[in-house]
Amino acid sequence: KSTVTVTINATPSDAAVVLNGEEKTSIEVKAGTEVVWEVSKETYTTRSGRITPMRDTTLDVILEAAL
Repeated sequence: KSTVTVTINATPSDAAVVLNGEEKTSIEVKAGTEVVWEVSKETYTTRSGRITPMRDTTLDVILEAAL
């Protein structure tokens, strides 16, 4: 399979999800292509990272309330 889908399941569910600079919760890329992700919401600590998927991948990202 030459393309794979990366999906982010964010908690809280109304958090903003950005994949490779676009605000969306899933993205299709060529296998082995790096995907940069960020999940943010006001009053929560932003989480971000990079993933290089070789197959369809779902990430569960849970934001913690900022102190």
